[in-house]
Amino acid sequence: MSADERTQMSADKKNRLAQIKKRFGIVFLILFMGMSPLYAQGVSSEMPLQLFVKAGFAYKEGRYEEAVKAYEEILAQGQENGALYYNLGNAYFKQDKLGKAVLNYERAKRLIPRDADLNANKRYAQSLVKYYQKPAASSVWGRVVQNQFGVFALDELAWITFGLFVVAAIFILLALYLSWPKRNMMMALICVAILFAVCFGGFITKMQDQKGLGVVMSDVDARFEPRDEGTVHFELYEGSKVKAVTTQGGWVKVERLDGKAGWVLKDTIEKI
Repeated sequence: MSADERTQMSADKKNRLAQIKKRFGIVFLILFMGMSPLYAQGVSSEMPLQLFVKAGFAYKEGRYEEAVKAYEEILAQGQENGALYYNLGNAYFKQDKLGKAVLNYERAKRLIPRDADLNANKRYAQSLVKYYQKPAASSVWGRVVQNQFGVFALDELAWITFGLFVVAAIFILLALYLSWPKRNMMMALICVAILFAVCFGGFITKMQDQKGLGVVMSDVDARFEPRDEGTVHFELYEGSKVKAVTTQGGWVKVERLDGKAGWVLKDTIEKI
């Protein structure tokens, strides 16, 4: 082999090595870019945990304002769960902010509806609201939803409904491929369909019932018209639960749980 051929082979080898290094560099860059959001998420996820622990110590030491600030900061970062809202409600309650306490208990109730401590604190806070009205179902179906589906969070009902739909689909496929007796197949499908319909109906009703609900932040007069000079229709008290019907400018028309409606300023209520 001549010197020129050896030189050419050496140059080709260097070119191949350079190409391989370039490809590895591109792959490494892609992997790094893909992993960097996960790494950033892992780093930032410690921050809410630190704030949660800090808020817990502040609450135990009676520094309730500091605890509220830490819990609110966690929420501002997009983190939320039932325990967070529950603890925030407790901190507001210790500050005698009944409206904020009830609001956060209600938010926690949507996520952890079966928590015994939450339900006890929520009932006690509501007992302190002037003329508190317990929501009453207007129909038999409404009472069924309150009694039977009240223990489920909305997300849980959605998953249960979806699961029943999947079970129905599996029954149909099994019946087709395993040649089940028609009568058995129909009985199984009817049972699953009834359960699916009940759960789906409960999910829709519960979602509609929760739509627009809010809590009054301070005692306020509800007026017949959306203006300061409007005649006072009735009074709403801090911690009362209302339902927003419509808005007009800086006003919102709300309904009490007994159906009585009036106009209040938007900043006097906060949606659950």
